Amino acid sequence: MIRRTIEVVSRAHLRVKLKQLIIQNDEGEHSVPFEDIGFLILDNPQITCSLSVIRHCAKENVALIITDEKHLPASLLLPLDVHSTQGKIMRMQATTPEEVQHVIWQQIIQVKINAQSAVLIGVHGIKNARLERLAKTVQPADVRNHEAQASRIYFKLLFGKDFKRDHNNSNDINILLNYGYSLIRTACARALMGAGLHPAFGIHHHNQYNVFCLADDIMEPLRPLVDRCAVELSQAESFSGLGRNEKNGLLGVLSIPVLLKKRELPLMSALSMYCASLRKILETHKGKLHIPVIV
Repeated sequence: MIRRTIEVVSRAHLRVKLKQLIIQNDEGEHSVPFEDIGFLILDNPQITCSLSVIRHCAKENVALIITDEKHLPASLLLPLDVHSTQGKIMRMQATTPEEVQHVIWQQIIQVKINAQSAVLIGVHGIKNARLERLAKTVQPADVRNHEAQASRIYFKLLFGKDFKRDHNNSNDINILLNYGYSLIRTACARALMGAGLHPAFGIHHHNQYNVFCLADDIMEPLRPLVDRCAVELSQAESFSGLGRNEKNGLLGVLSIPVLLKKRELPLMSALSMYCASLRKILETHKGKLHIPVIV
């Protein structure tokens, strides 16, 4: 079952009744079973909720997202205990051999560059031979930093030669990308916790101030899904930045079809299988990572 994304954007009070999320606002009461919710986004400073709402989100592995004054995700609440052997797996994560991590990162970057190539072909009909060569020659740990080389080529071809990727929302395109990436990051963190993996133990990203290093690792091949959506949204006549239509479009990326193990699945479903394959590699130190691929 594909879990729903619930976004509350107006003044409201949230409470729990009979395992249902009750949203009470000026229009009345609306109810949603917690078991149907994957993401709950609170995007209004006048929203209040009971402690029971937070507890039920944790129990049902619902990612609770709170936005800032710019309507961008600012806080994420995830459950600590959603897997029966989570403690054992977390200890295993902390002792994963470096050579295993290096091979995992190699696979991630190869798929990411191939996904970037697929987006360029699908959006602009551009086939770039250098991107293809970079994907084929990624080494363990990506020691030659093919990821950065590919991104420099890719972003200029996709968004124009004057485009500069910026995490500080320097223009409308970057605002779309930052919002979309934050959603993918949240979805990856949720799927990791569901697989018993803690998102703080990174494969490539290592930062003592970042509790989502592993989520940042596994989201890399999925970024081009957001990029493609950002292009489509920015080309619409009504485009004027991050509005309601744009946010809905980026939220839709979570249910977009992807290819995994020769099957088409919604991204949210594929993420669970992706993270389960990562856990298996970390446990056995062998095998191939099953990464969702752009259709």
